[in-house]
Amino acid sequence: MLKKKKIIIISVMSALLIATGVSLCAGFANDSSKAFQNPEQSFSDVQETDWFYDDVGYASGKGLMQGTSDTLFAPDNPTTRGMLVTILWRLDGEPIESGNDFLDVTSDTYYYDAVAWASKCGIVNGYSDTVFSPNDNITREQLASILYRYAEYKKYDISKTSELSEYTDKNQISDYAVLAMQWANANGIITGTSDDTLSPQGNALRCQIAAMLKRFCEQIIPSNIDNETKGEHSATEQPKDDKTSSGNKGGNISANGNSVSSSETESNNGYPLISINDVSAKVGDEIQVSITLKNNPGILGMALATYYDEANLTLQSVENGEAFKDVLDLTTSQTLASGSRFLWDGIDISENDIKDGTVLIMNFKINNGAQAGKYPITLKYSDGDIVDKNLTSISPQIENGYITIND
Repeated sequence: MLKKKKIIIISVMSALLIATGVSLCAGFANDSSKAFQNPEQSFSDVQETDWFYDDVGYASGKGLMQGTSDTLFAPDNPTTRGMLVTILWRLDGEPIESGNDFLDVTSDTYYYDAVAWASKCGIVNGYSDTVFSPNDNITREQLASILYRYAEYKKYDISKTSELSEYTDKNQISDYAVLAMQWANANGIITGTSDDTLSPQGNALRCQIAAMLKRFCEQIIPSNIDNETKGEHSATEQPKDDKTSSGNKGGNISANGNSVSSSETESNNGYPLISINDVSAKVGDEIQVSITLKNNPGILGMALATYYDEANLTLQSVENGEAFKDVLDLTTSQTLASGSRFLWDGIDISENDIKDGTVLIMNFKINNGAQAGKYPITLKYSDGDIVDKNLTSISPQIENGYITIND
């Protein structure tokens, strides 16, 4: 047996485990200029000399913000409450929640699912129990408050704050928004509109939203996961939609970030595909979610991280799947939680060892008190995390799945 190859695999994969961390919303780069679309090519009103050029490239390139038309971004336009909630909803993988009670948010609006999710999760409040006012322009203090609640919902570190003592208009901040503004300013998300003014009641413009989103992803989303510098791949930005007889309605994201149609996913042109099955359950149920591999090129080492909503789901145990059992050893994180990593490695494989099928079974329990809804289960890996029998790095496509909790 090739003992030397075993040592190489362990060394490479151990280094990857050290180099890469965990984050529920990872996959957003600190350097947006390398991989994201050039906004000047798409938006005639965004030039390379604009201070927000990279910010717009970041937000639009990740699909968080879209243009107001095919050629215009409208950077100086205000942002509405419905728009901002939709942006955060996209950032969180577009989870589906049951309907809302706002009379001014109807099911035919683009922000309907986003508002339902944000209100259910306590990220945004209505002006009353029945009025959300989705078309109202959002102010800078409202933006800070919503981002703060989102960070709180995601269990990010929100302990860092500042006193805002250098700003002469700090007393204009509404009581509900003081802590959020202190947090956003301390973390560089919201800076002053001048050296001594915050303008908390001013509208948040689209270019400012793009800048704040980029800062939020860099400063608040745990920085030990970095899509560009570590080459992370996932389909977190767009988990697959409900399956129908014609296939996946919503499409998927390939390892290089390109959209994959349902027909491409089904045939996949022989390209390696790692996918998660969809499961439905009720509160208190114990269920199995399977990760399967198609078009196995002869994987000898692999590291994957999985992410899910811990408020509603508990990962109780995992098992090595039949495709890798007796071929590759499975090592898991000591504590199973969202962001846990799984490592497979072996000494050598023969042609008879290369097969498709289940590579991991995850045993979940639906938490008591879990809310009905559709919760994405997502996978991530970084460049070099998956190697074939020749120790050549490969980049399978990822197709994520959902656990749907029914009433």
